[in-house]
Amino acid sequence: MFSFSRLERFFLLALLACGLSLSIISYQNKINPAAEFKYADLDQIASRLMDINTATLAEIESLPGIGPVLAGDIARYREEKGGFNNIEELKILKGIGDKKFNGIKGRITTGE
Repeated sequence: MFSFSRLERFFLLALLACGLSLSIISYQNKINPAAEFKYADLDQIASRLMDINTATLAEIESLPGIGPVLAGDIARYREEKGGFNNIEELKILKGIGDKKFNGIKGRITTGE
């Protein structure tokens, strides 16, 4: 059987830990969906965003935390005001606070 000194055991464990760390990092880079967008064309990303000034009620309701009542409020507001100038304007509506806004801001645009 092998007999290693204390220093040799420490070195082998450190080498094993480094190899394991590199394997985990490599695996995470392969499965990380955000990596797909790292160098993506901005037009392609913009086409995935929902324009809240033109979206249907059903499309608005598909946003997380937005139900039929809030979707109706969004549609009514944009009709009365001629549309949203920026996405932060959504926070004016009752029922859209910072938490809900932060949950949808990466999915919406005003078409600018």
